[in-house]
Amino acid sequence: MKKNFIKKIVIQIVFTLIALSSIFAKEYNITKHDGAMFWTIDSTDSQGDPSRIYVLGTIHLADSTIYPVPQFILDAWNDSDKVYGEISSKDWKNYTAQFTNHILKYVINDGFDIETELTEDEIKILKEITGSNYMNFKKFEPWILLSATTSSSYKESSISAEYSYDVFFINKAKEEDIEMLGLDSLKNQLNILSYGTRETQIAMLKDALNSINDKNNTVDDLEKLYEAYKSFDENIFTEVYYTQMKKEIERQSVYKDYYKTMLDDRNEKWAKKFEQILDDGGVTFIFAGIGHFTGKNSVFHLLEKEKSKVKDIEAYNTIKEKKQPNPYEY
Repeated sequence: MKKNFIKKIVIQIVFTLIALSSIFAKEYNITKHDGAMFWTIDSTDSQGDPSRIYVLGTIHLADSTIYPVPQFILDAWNDSDKVYGEISSKDWKNYTAQFTNHILKYVINDGFDIETELTEDEIKILKEITGSNYMNFKKFEPWILLSATTSSSYKESSISAEYSYDVFFINKAKEEDIEMLGLDSLKNQLNILSYGTRETQIAMLKDALNSINDKNNTVDDLEKLYEAYKSFDENIFTEVYYTQMKKEIERQSVYKDYYKTMLDDRNEKWAKKFEQILDDGGVTFIFAGIGHFTGKNSVFHLLEKEKSKVKDIEAYNTIKEKKQPNPYEY
């Protein structure tokens, strides 16, 4: 009797909390602008006053055709109190030193030789990519060679990092003496660069080397993605981006967990950061990779999901299934 009575009280408390959370749930009004991968998120801060985030989805390889930057994006920049990039101004200043220190953690010290895992053709391609530095590259874990291989494939394309909006706004913040904040830490970005076990890195390296053998396909994929970006249609971009991602996963299954780490896991953290930024109030300008703002697990989707996460029936069923209900789990 006593146990059932307590259970009923717990259920009532939970439903009360659900009702209250529904009443006070944050509203996130997300508006896509024509002519760019650009959004406005309107909400309220902790005091109930209007708060806003401007979001510019960037692509890390571009060309001069995306310039001049649309005036409405520059107006949003000028309207903002704070600026966020993927990493902060402070991290950018320390990037070279931190990157060097990070690399030094991956010196091979167990006698491993990458050549034992590669074909003669793959070794030949690596030597062509790294030139006289090949023997130095071999002293490090495979992700270093993977980075060199990926960078090499980009050089065959007509697009480059120097034209990206990332570079434009990083330089603009520097010129205007604006202290840029970061959605990510530099440490996290470097950990993504060195993602995976040695075996995973070898699998990704071999796939990248085989892709380089088909340069036309690699360049074609890059340029298709860029054209999709320039359509300024998130649905077109999403289709191209995730089709290419699916092909990579089909070729090499290790990419599935890699993309989860690179996109999904970070998006969850970023969505929470967006919530906090809106809660803090004011107007904020954010620019970061477009991949984080498209697809079913995008930052925007997670924000929308936050609005409707409370489901009374599901909560009730969950309580019924638990032998020892705990109201603090809801």
